[in-house]
Amino acid sequence: MLFNIVFFIVLTSALIQGSSISYLAKKLKLSGPKKEVPYHSIELISIGKANAEIIEFQTDQNTPILGKTLQEINFPDSVLISAIVRNEDLVTPYGETVIEEEDFLYILVSRSEKKQLKQMLKGKPDRPK
Repeated sequence: MLFNIVFFIVLTSALIQGSSISYLAKKLKLSGPKKEVPYHSIELISIGKANAEIIEFQTDQNTPILGKTLQEINFPDSVLISAIVRNEDLVTPYGETVIEEEDFLYILVSRSEKKQLKQMLKGKPDRPK
């Protein structure tokens, strides 16, 4: 009987807390902005030994590279924009491709320059030429 009571209390508590936590987080303004999910997915073969990775980045109105062509952006040496997903379409990037708001960028970068790339994408100044 004791087991059934404890089981019922734990189950009820988990259901109530689990269903109300996102609502309370929104009301208390503890949740961040909703992340958009691209309509395309890119699958990769592991490149673990290559010391590189592909990161996904979504542009917004505050992205400093917005409105620039790829050739105008001073990316770190090991950075390669592999694909851009824009309005449900896959865009093949080249030098004249202009970065637009809400683009999903798939960027191949060496692990050693990943931090520098993220700072650049979030509003830190381009590195000097």
